[in-house]
Amino acid sequence: MNTPAPDTISPRICRSETGALNMLCHERRARRLRAQAFQQWLNGLGHLLLLLWNGLRDCARGIATRRELAALDQRTLKDIGLAPADFPAVADGSFIEDATRRQRALPHPVCWMNGALVALDQARVSVFDHGLLYGDGVFEGIRFYHGRAFRLDAHLDRLYRSAAALRLAPPYNSATLTAAVNETIGAFGAANGYLRLVVTRGEGRLGLDPSSCARGNTFILADHLALVDENTRNTGARLIVAATRRLGSDGLDPRIKSLNYLNHILARMEATNAGADEAILLNSQGRVAEGTADNIFIVRNGVLLTPPATDGALEGITRAVVLELAAALRIPARETSLAPYDLYTADEAFLTGTGAELIPVREVDGRSLAHCPGPVFARLMTAFRMQIEQETLHAA
Repeated sequence: MNTPAPDTISPRICRSETGALNMLCHERRARRLRAQAFQQWLNGLGHLLLLLWNGLRDCARGIATRRELAALDQRTLKDIGLAPADFPAVADGSFIEDATRRQRALPHPVCWMNGALVALDQARVSVFDHGLLYGDGVFEGIRFYHGRAFRLDAHLDRLYRSAAALRLAPPYNSATLTAAVNETIGAFGAANGYLRLVVTRGEGRLGLDPSSCARGNTFILADHLALVDENTRNTGARLIVAATRRLGSDGLDPRIKSLNYLNHILARMEATNAGADEAILLNSQGRVAEGTADNIFIVRNGVLLTPPATDGALEGITRAVVLELAAALRIPARETSLAPYDLYTADEAFLTGTGAELIPVREVDGRSLAHCPGPVFARLMTAFRMQIEQETLHAA
């Protein structure tokens, strides 16, 4: 069969080939348009998901900020001029951005380090500091009220005793640290607050031997600290007895306030996991030692009882104040060994500490106490507040 010459090809065949080509072009164009539409849909979905994610993140940030603010007690709020009604503005940032209210924002932390006030981003210790590497150092937590440190001499005495027990020589004497504390308080933006005074072993070679550490670092931080919210202060804290034990005095004497708080941190994590406000640590014999950041008192038949240092209790400054006030109020009080049973069956109980101040206890391991706040606690709390006023506001 002979192939026809080009000029003799049927017009019908040409029209057929042209139609097929057009259909192919239309199909390719339709596929391209569908792909573009799908890509636009994906982009829109991605944008929507991004908006949703940012919204959830901002919401979480706002909730976290509100929770942090809720942890501030009313005295702290009064100090900084902040009211609960301001919480939403703080959470979304408008509080800080409003120049007319800038002076009411939370005071920034202040740091004194090795002889002078320093900017926070300049407050640094070497990565070879044995305080960082091994927890080799001592510290004190100090409250100040009305611009004056409460029981500063007692805190400094305990600091130097702790340092002596560790053969650590603080670089500054008591007079210099007293002046440094006052300077730090003066630089802080509120009359009431909390100080953390730390002395490290200092920079040295890697290894546990501290002989290469020539001079320790000393720094003081001023900030606000609230261990519980105001509601818990009024209604009482919920405690658990932790599985984590307090280190025995045959290992590390509890009277040494060192930088190593791992046992207390683990116990605090137990309390958080259990939904409790605080955990009580027992010693290796199963006797009550202390809380993670406070001492424990109970009242039984009108008598105030607290564990002795030999059972693992820190010789707390606030603990000592409470014992002094009990004597002045003629409330019978003594140190004695306690078991969990004594906590469960107490008439009332409360925690004491520089950070905690005085916090009533309403429950221990799910067992509600008979009174919270109890009458003994109420008397001591009133006397404690009066003592603070006397020593800080009305002192010469």
